[in-house]
Amino acid sequence: MLYLKNSFPEFDAGRSDQEKWLERLLQIMSEFLDIGRFFHLNEEDTKELNNYLYACNILVDCIGGDSVASPKLRNQIIDNLLLPLGRIPSELLEA
Repeated sequence: MLYLKNSFPEFDAGRSDQEKWLERLLQIMSEFLDIGRFFHLNEEDTKELNNYLYACNILVDCIGGDSVASPKLRNQIIDNLLLPLGRIPSELLEA
């Protein structure tokens, strides 16, 4: 990250320098943060993703306000809300 910060192109830098810097940023984001990838979703997948995000926003709103959830439960939900299924602790998946 320091490399990116220190190599950030000046405002008047050429377009190719800016594009090289952006490509490096995307590469680092993809490699180390597992973000920055582009997905081509069909209409059904897009609808499901929107529903998921809507539900997550409602859940965050509910636990952010005056809720009867314990602080521990709130933290578990927040810490694990957007994780892939394989990374969610098993105790949160038990019904």
